[in-house]
Amino acid sequence: MSTLDRRKHARERWKDMAVGAVVPVAAILLWQWVAVNGWVNPQVLPAPFEVGRKWVAYLLPLVPFEAYTGGGWWSWALSGELPVDIWTSMVRVVVGFAIGAGLALPLGLAMGA
Repeated sequence: MSTLDRRKHARERWKDMAVGAVVPVAAILLWQWVAVNGWVNPQVLPAPFEVGRKWVAYLLPLVPFEAYTGGGWWSWALSGELPVDIWTSMVRVVVGFAIGAGLALPLGLAMGA
């Protein structure tokens, strides 16, 4: 393989990776835009930056979590917020899976027939 071929192959690989990165970034930006404009109930589809902020709050157990209880991480863990959030997330996952499977299965069967 010549140097020119290697450069061309490397350029194509970078181009493919860039295109692959643009799609998820665009999806997240669209999600944020829809959430900020209030087109969707934030209880149904919270903004990605709010999801990220909440994850950071959950991942920093040594920093006092003062969203509702005003106490540290232990009082937050016992406040009942975490089980509610876990339940809500699990319901979203199951409903999303059911919708996706309900749409994809007939489509896949139709494509294979």
